[in-house]
Amino acid sequence: MTYLSEFIGSFIFLAGGYAYMCNVNLKKTLVSTLNYIELVVAWSLAVGFGLAIAAIMGGPAYLNPGVVIGSVIWNGLAIGDALMYILMEFLAAGAAVLVCMVFFYDSFKATEGTSKRGICKVTSKVQKSGNTRKKWKKRLKHVQIRGFSRYFLQ
Repeated sequence: MTYLSEFIGSFIFLAGGYAYMCNVNLKKTLVSTLNYIELVVAWSLAVGFGLAIAAIMGGPAYLNPGVVIGSVIWNGLAIGDALMYILMEFLAAGAAVLVCMVFFYDSFKATEGTSKRGICKVTSKVQKSGNTRKKWKKRLKHVQIRGFSRYFLQ
């Protein structure tokens, strides 16, 4: 049951996030522009629901191979269990992409001339908007933290 809870929790987490990114990056969807508040809310709800459901089902709710590897190193999780958790997470990722491909099939067909593999790539819209470095320098002029803009924007 713990492996199934890991699969379902990871699936809910990834399907929620991927669905929002499909809405933003594909044509013929309800959301056409990237809004960072919606992005944060969508991903945080996806993570929260995935964790809650995996924990309710009785699993450890790792949801991330990095967390599983960390548990092997520091908490003494057995290698066999770790491999099963990682397998469930990768299967959940594949299932989440498949579900998004089914639900957004028309949008994928309508989006011509772009890579369909990069549905989770936010930088494409940022790069098309012009010289973002100059825009961020203008926005960060009011920041009073010493050295922040000089360090990060050079």
